[in-house]
Amino acid sequence: MKKTIFALAISLPVLFACEGSKGGATFEEPKTAESATSVNFNRTPDTPVIVVNTETVTLKEVEFFRSGRYLMTAEAAVPKSKAVDLSLRYFSGTYTFSNGSYQLSGDYKGTIKLTGTGSSASVEIDGETYEANATPATVKDGSLESNVYRSWRPSAFKVSATAPSTPLGTVEFQVKQFSGTKNVSEIVRIFSEDAGLKFDTSVFQGFDIDAITLNPGKLMIRFTNGKTFGGNLSMSGNNFTYDLSSIMQNDLFNGKASGTITIDGDKANVSVNVDTTNSKGETVVKGTATLILSEVK
Repeated sequence: MKKTIFALAISLPVLFACEGSKGGATFEEPKTAESATSVNFNRTPDTPVIVVNTETVTLKEVEFFRSGRYLMTAEAAVPKSKAVDLSLRYFSGTYTFSNGSYQLSGDYKGTIKLTGTGSSASVEIDGETYEANATPATVKDGSLESNVYRSWRPSAFKVSATAPSTPLGTVEFQVKQFSGTKNVSEIVRIFSEDAGLKFDTSVFQGFDIDAITLNPGKLMIRFTNGKTFGGNLSMSGNNFTYDLSSIMQNDLFNGKASGTITIDGDKANVSVNVDTTNSKGETVVKGTATLILSEVK
């Protein structure tokens, strides 16, 4: 039941296409659009070992998003003789850029200096220089992509679905406005109180979405409890499909869906088909849902 709600809440804005608009877009170019770059260290064994939030990690990739946020993807760094959890760690925060140097705050506090692009790039971190691949996050000026690739926060949602396991059997909500960063918890409350989906709401504490941030080929979700998840973004035409199972490997956030997006004024409306089942293969919620996103600057 836990992942039923989050198939509606978390994953709606994760993967989507960038064609189609209901109204004139009113977005300004993100503040660090020109410095947005994806940096990875996959081509060399000499990868950076840094300390983030008191944890020593091996840095695999840094994504500098167009909206002034960054995502670090890393693994634990320990002697090879010790058993260790090699699952990826994600760290995030904000950055400013000047003369090739990124000044980071948040989970990691420090300066990363980038020289060059492509396979000839080099990166200086904590006084050490490493070879890297650097790919600028190039987006055509005035395109729909230039509107989409930024940071978002859910501001409202609506849903029309069947829910056989509930007393009502259907779930029909018109637009429900969220208050501040209360979004996932509000969806949980509405489904619990109005649709009769009973579950332990304490499980969802702290998992409201602070921001969903997108770059060409990359996405990041940061929650109000400070947890961050990252993953790859793929798009085709004006339709999208997503699979969060490789990003969030736990019962709470597993889910798949498909849908479309439209830009309406200063909002992004993401509509998805929802089809979730429980551990027995029984349908829990099936229908459509729309999440309305507002830009986070």
